[in-house]
Amino acid sequence: MDKIILFIFAGREANMEVQRPFLDRLLEMYPNLEIHLWDLTRNADDAAYLRTRVTDRVKVIDHLRSNYRCRYPNRDRRRGEPPCLCMTHKPPYEEPYKWYAEQSEYEGAVFVKVDDDVLFLETERFDDLLAPLVEHPRRVMSANVINNAVCAKYDHEIAEMYYPSCGEPGDPANDRDWWALHENPHFANACHEHFLVNWETAPSPHYLTFKTRGGEAISINCIAFTYQTMQRVAREFTSNPRLGDEGVFDSLLPWIVPTFRAAHLSFGPQEKALGEEVLQSLRDRYAYVAKEYLS
Repeated sequence: MDKIILFIFAGREANMEVQRPFLDRLLEMYPNLEIHLWDLTRNADDAAYLRTRVTDRVKVIDHLRSNYRCRYPNRDRRRGEPPCLCMTHKPPYEEPYKWYAEQSEYEGAVFVKVDDDVLFLETERFDDLLAPLVEHPRRVMSANVINNAVCAKYDHEIAEMYYPSCGEPGDPANDRDWWALHENPHFANACHEHFLVNWETAPSPHYLTFKTRGGEAISINCIAFTYQTMQRVAREFTSNPRLGDEGVFDSLLPWIVPTFRAAHLSFGPQEKALGEEVLQSLRDRYAYVAKEYLS
């Protein structure tokens, strides 16, 4: 592969500072890797923080911030008022994909999209995420994501906790109940606690990948794909603009790479329910794991 472009819809400083040492390690390991921080920040402090991250291989891309200003000065959009594409009301998540698809300089590149609240990346197994794309360039590869309901189906210890309430994880009839876990703060806590206690135990690579099927809304916390797929995703946005980036990638049936783990802090409903004190405690614990893992 010519280049690896790791891009993040950035970003919250509190999360990204925990994530930062993992990205620094990847930059050391892969001379052909660039990091692109897309400025989708919601306040001036986080926007200023991004500028402190700039190096020759870490770029901040900020044209969306100037192109999509909030039309409601007090950020209070009332029922019935026209929609607003801005960082608060509806961030333009589809636009980076369209932008990359138009840049011929990235032809031949592999892209890795990472959420800004991914607080652990199994850097020593990063190749496991990328390697399948050589043989399967049209596929999308997902990390084995901690606090992701579809990935949890394939983790027997986590799945056993939720089998009684959500049903057999392999039965398509239960997909909606499993997906609903992304709103559940107890699920987030259980996933994080299990990982933080057992992070040194590597998952068994008994399959190269877990292949998702239609109906499994995997979410896209940490995925890898080719420039060819980037162009396909951009075309889907044009033909079906209401689908959104998660909807497009779900339709492509990502494969989960069990040996490359990434820990995702929270989905929006979980974040509100957990509260900042719990979230900061989790950040602190992941920061400790980062020091142990990367030492």
